[in-house]
Parts: sequence; C-alpha cells; structure tokens
Amino acid sequence: MSSEVGTIQNDLQTEKNDAAQGPGSDCYGISGTVDYDVAGTIEHDVNGSFQYDLNQPTNAISVARGDITTLNDDLSSLSASGLPAPSGASAAIASGTAGHQPGQRGQ
Repeated sequence: MSSEVGTIQNDLQTEKNDAAQGPGSDCYGISGTVDYDVAGTIEHDVNGSFQYDLNQPTNAISVARGDITTLNDDLSSLSASGLPAPSGASAAIASGTAGHQPGQRGQ
C-alpha cells in the first residue's frame, strides 16, 4: 500500500506543478485539465490500486474465519461420531483466532 500512497502523492504533486504553470498556450482550460487528471489518474490510484491492496487483508481474514468455521464443524462431526479430534486442532484454532475475535479490530 505504501507504493500506492507514494504514487498518489506523486500524481498530486504533478497536478500542483501543472496548475502552478498556468493554462499554457495549448491548454483549453486549466479547470478542465485538472478535473480530467483528478477524475482519471488520481481517482484511479485511490479507487483502483490502493483500494485493492486495502481489501486484501480483509479478504484473507474472511477466508481464515471460514476455514476455522469449517474446522470447528468437522471437529463437531468427529466428536458426534465418537472420534477424537486430531492432535493440534485446538492449537490451530487458537492460533488462528488469537487476538482477532469477530467484531474486533486487530492491532
């Protein structure tokens, strides 16, 4: 994400530099140019790359929670059949949920 933040900062600085130079001889309007650049380049940076990277940990957490739920269901099925849980199952669940209970934010 830090590289996307850097890209956004660079694009914003480019806009500031362009705006400081005025409309120029080939410019059809500074506000149109800035609006276009902000709506295109910078909005893409924020809503595209940065948002994608921001969502990756959230998606991974959702997958891990689903896996833990599946494991718990499987352990319940084993128990109902009179079979013991595999060694390490409880430790795996505990390590997967340590400090990150549903509804809480991680550090």
